[in-house]
Amino acid sequence: MTAQGDAWGLLIHNFTIGFCVEEQAVVQVTASGDDSYSPARRAGLIGPETAPLAAEAGPVLFGAPDTRFTELVGLLLETIAGLVARTPR
Repeated sequence: MTAQGDAWGLLIHNFTIGFCVEEQAVVQVTASGDDSYSPARRAGLIGPETAPLAAEAGPVLFGAPDTRFTELVGLLLETIAGLVARTPR
């Protein structure tokens, strides 16, 4: 593997680890009865009138983790594939 390939592999690895660690924290907080990660609570605190885009981001940030992970890894892989295609050989 090339140094560039190693860097891209490391990017995917680090993203995966970071995502999993964050999701474990969310699950533990939620299981304890804390609703800090609830999109509805977050939207209420932010105030849809004050910051509508921030309020709308809650489901994207804290929605279904499997879906978010799949979509984000797909985005990373598409980006890496595009960079590889443009890299001179």
